[in-house]
Amino acid sequence: VLLFSGALACTRDLSLPEPSLRGRIIGSLDTAGHLPPGGQTVTLSSAEGDRRTTITDDSGAFTFPDLPAGVNIASVSLPGFAPLTSELLAVKPGQDTDTGVLQPVWLQGTPAAAALTGKVTGASGGDIGGAKVEFILAGTTIEQLTVGSDGVFVKPLPPGRFTIRACHPAFVTSELRDVVLEPGVPRDMSTTPLVLDINPATVTGTVFREQDQGDPVAASGALITLSTGQTTTVDAAGNFQLTGLAAGDRQLRVTLAGFHDPAISRAVTLLPGQTTPTDKVTLLIDRGSIIGTVKLADNAPVSGARVELGNGYAALVSPTAADPSLGDFVIQNVPAGMWALTARKEQYSIKSITVNVTGGAPVNSGVLLLSRLFGDFSIDDADPNNTAGYTRTTGVTLDLTGFPTTGVASYRASEDAAFDGGTFLPYTGRVQPFTLQGGGVVEVARVVV
Repeated sequence: VLLFSGALACTRDLSLPEPSLRGRIIGSLDTAGHLPPGGQTVTLSSAEGDRRTTITDDSGAFTFPDLPAGVNIASVSLPGFAPLTSELLAVKPGQDTDTGVLQPVWLQGTPAAAALTGKVTGASGGDIGGAKVEFILAGTTIEQLTVGSDGVFVKPLPPGRFTIRACHPAFVTSELRDVVLEPGVPRDMSTTPLVLDINPATVTGTVFREQDQGDPVAASGALITLSTGQTTTVDAAGNFQLTGLAAGDRQLRVTLAGFHDPAISRAVTLLPGQTTPTDKVTLLIDRGSIIGTVKLADNAPVSGARVELGNGYAALVSPTAADPSLGDFVIQNVPAGMWALTARKEQYSIKSITVNVTGGAPVNSGVLLLSRLFGDFSIDDADPNNTAGYTRTTGVTLDLTGFPTTGVASYRASEDAAFDGGTFLPYTGRVQPFTLQGGGVVEVARVVV
């Protein structure tokens, strides 16, 4: 237990505090919107040679506290501005000395400004028209402009150390740093342009081709051409891809020999950094038609004559009113290419020619002449002891008794009633040698000219 004795006494100090022997300098900085007012450096120099700095707040205000009495000056040296020094500032103990608003002169538009000439180009010849160029001083964009397709620009700027930045939606942004402009000295940087690399767009698609009388199949080898000149081919599965493209509105064409796209070209909008799929394309077969005339050499009516290509393409011959032995025909929607055209009529020779069908005007085969076939003949084997209608000799003589005495140019004989493989031989007279193969019936045909 602690025990106290005695009395407690209280005292009061009625003296005033000693006045402060130090003062402050306050003020504000106005950059007229060319640079942010905040974050700028203000320097204070005393008559004794002391230097100190402070940073402006967001509004541009600044304070130098705890200064000894004496004379000082405040100064600012900002990029793009003329250096500024205040009037003499006397610091008094316990007082604030106000510099007022420091307003340095912006040098753009003055004789100290420098004209910067430059250029923006696109990699791979891309069109950079509409690219934006920014002129950045001390981290702040102080000017900007838009260039045309040639990319050239000229801009008067205050002196300082700049970053020049070019950007375009279809390209990757490019910068030139540490571009120093001296007061009143023009600078030409067009020989070291800002090169914009393509922000690559991609286009993909599928191309099939029509099959005659069948389902479409992949159009392998079809050529894809973009309006800017890039090309590729369709793969075995019918797919294609073009990449590394500049963005923009383009036209796409699909071509393949013997086929055509129902649309001459197809519009496609390419977006930077994105893949644009196109609608499926089905190429149609180039088709044409064949016209011509069939004539019977013996002037008999041509009715019943037929012209055919195979694969279902055929037409009947229509006799003309003026000459029934003459008839016209048309075969339409024939796929382009080389075709064997055959005209035929029962009891007449077959006429075949090759025609080249294109997708343009009809192909005219001309006149196809068919000659009447005759078969009256006898076989002489010089063996009087054989059974009638048979022979034991392979080397025989054909006596072509049914042939006219004149006008026969050639003949052919075969033991196959279809004359398979038989060829016409020059007709030299009524009696012609023939070698039997055995087991067949001899058929003979002739051509009258």
